[in-house]
Amino acid sequence: MSDQQTTVHSARIVVPMTAPPIADGAVAVRDGRILHVGERAWVVDQLDGTTFIERRWKGALLPGLVNAHSHLQYTGMASVGRGQYGGFEDWAAAFNEEYAEPHDWRAEAADGLRSRSWRG
Repeated sequence: MSDQQTTVHSARIVVPMTAPPIADGAVAVRDGRILHVGERAWVVDQLDGTTFIERRWKGALLPGLVNAHSHLQYTGMASVGRGQYGGFEDWAAAFNEEYAEPHDWRAEAADGLRSRSWRG
């Protein structure tokens, strides 16, 4: 059993990434993990008597809207990320040009990990 508190985040609308918007929705979270997403009454029911705190938000909740992966091996290609492009095709051309250059992917990934800038 977890020692962490369960928090129910609720709002007028919850917009899951893989389902239609939910009116009077909620997201139950514990230990940094989403337990349940759905109509508020259903989410609370799923907690089966577990004590929780509720935080009501004034806007929409978008659970799961996180791009949690990174490409640390591209640390040496940061100039591509700092560039400005007219569209995806321009960006892809710049990426491919830099990608074709010799790289020590392992060393660049280690540099990226040490930089901490990707951690926010």
